[in-house]
Amino acid sequence: MKIFKSNRPSTWIAMAMISTTLLARRCIGRPASAFVCHANPSLQCWHTNSHGVATAAIWRNSYKHPLARKNAFLSTYKYGIIHAKFFEASQTAVGMSTTAATASTESSAQDSTLVGIDWVRSSVVSVLNEIFDPAEIAEGAAIAKLDGKKNKKQKKKKKHDDDAAEDEPKEPQMSEDEREAMIQAAIAAAKPFSTVDAMVTPATKPEFGDYQCNAAMSLAKSAGLNPRECAQKIVDGLRPLIGDIMEEPEIAGPGFINLKFKEDYLSRALKTMADDAGGRLAVPQTSYKKKIVVDFSSPNIAKEMHVGHLRSTIIGDTLSNLLSFAGHDVLRLNHVGDWGTQFGMLVEHLRDEFPQALNKETSKNVDLGDLVTLYKAAKKRFDVDDDFKMRSREGVVKLQAGDAEALAAWESLCAASRVEYQKIYDLLSIEGLIERGESFYNPYLNGIIEDLESKGLAVESEGATAVFLEGYTNRDGSPLPMLVRKSDGGFNYATTDLAAIRHRVEMDRSEGGEKADRVLYVTDAGQSQHFDMVFAAAKMAGLVPEAVSLEDVS
Repeated sequence: MKIFKSNRPSTWIAMAMISTTLLARRCIGRPASAFVCHANPSLQCWHTNSHGVATAAIWRNSYKHPLARKNAFLSTYKYGIIHAKFFEASQTAVGMSTTAATASTESSAQDSTLVGIDWVRSSVVSVLNEIFDPAEIAEGAAIAKLDGKKNKKQKKKKKHDDDAAEDEPKEPQMSEDEREAMIQAAIAAAKPFSTVDAMVTPATKPEFGDYQCNAAMSLAKSAGLNPRECAQKIVDGLRPLIGDIMEEPEIAGPGFINLKFKEDYLSRALKTMADDAGGRLAVPQTSYKKKIVVDFSSPNIAKEMHVGHLRSTIIGDTLSNLLSFAGHDVLRLNHVGDWGTQFGMLVEHLRDEFPQALNKETSKNVDLGDLVTLYKAAKKRFDVDDDFKMRSREGVVKLQAGDAEALAAWESLCAASRVEYQKIYDLLSIEGLIERGESFYNPYLNGIIEDLESKGLAVESEGATAVFLEGYTNRDGSPLPMLVRKSDGGFNYATTDLAAIRHRVEMDRSEGGEKADRVLYVTDAGQSQHFDMVFAAAKMAGLVPEAVSLEDVS
């Protein structure tokens, strides 16, 4: 990692742009290697392994300067604007280069507003809807799929000798009426092409240009063309739409379309960015505004934040900033671990060591000291003292039942933890993060179980209630259960996460819900299977509208 120290605002802005580019180019989750502009030597710069903390920390450090803070939210992933090409086209990192300053005054209508991957995708979608009939493509795809199955059966049959084949039961053959019905159903379900069908992505290598369009590869067979013929039709349609901004599209390999910005457009764009008095570097807000929930940080009450929480906090806040700058309505949620069996143990320990914490009036004045030490002391008693263990289990029941003393002690623990977490958040300049812990979703847990059971998804398993999802098994091959209710009646993390999904995407705002279009969970790779199973169960239970996206950012 190269570290540059500078107090020059221009250097700050440039390095903020570079580090944002690195983040947007999916440095998260990959080995950190970047430039850090570090104007304040007292600020910490983290260099870690492949968990991506460094990349996000780089961005945050670059963002500390007031001028950089105005302009550093640019996202290559969203817009495809700031990338190496811009810096190649300029003679200074800030973009006020002689190339930009002396660029041709001739400009297209798009020059006043920068364009990027959204614009390219929209252009491709326009061409697809112009030259192809979605119904015909759907018909071709259905026929290709049916014929493909037929050919596979014929090849499989040839592999068996005649004697073995005679002993096997014959698979039922599809009638012509059934075949035609399936084709007509596909035609009836056909919809106009969307940005998903455009299949435009950032180029995988610099020599391929800036973007790559793979639409021809997926459409060719359904359209009755070979991929290069299909690609040529798309290129012919794109040429008049993008000709002022991009070089002649290049058809590569079997039918990939490579797209590259013109150098003079990049120079003009740099000048437009430099001249933008609004502080956005001419980056437009999205025309597809969405309500997006970003779930990040999520420390546990009465425990210290570890590096995983720091990683989640930094990356989650960075993504939230980028999405907000893009024009989306972003809700930042802190799903703290503030509920569970461990609180019975902690409440009973407070009963003995800090009895004033059990009174709502006096609990606010209680200094619990080092919460980690307190937790360890309570855990040690729980492990060796059977009487304390029994009291702790009873304490959980009291807490869940709403016992006034138990709730007062619990609130003391939560308040003391918030004070410690806020120190970290202040250091990282985390703002707008709303705490909505596990306890918030308690009123919805029974309803989740009832819905899962009514749909036949939740079944009894060894006294507990579990959901078994296809494709998830233990190491021995047995079905892997996703527990939603313990044998003692308690609930699990999966239950709370399902209730959170319902509140975030299904419940109307009039009922207190969020009605989000997209939810990002900034966690770690160790929780990926958990969230895969939770998302699958939520969709099967009908908790997730079709247009909503649930994403595990690990």
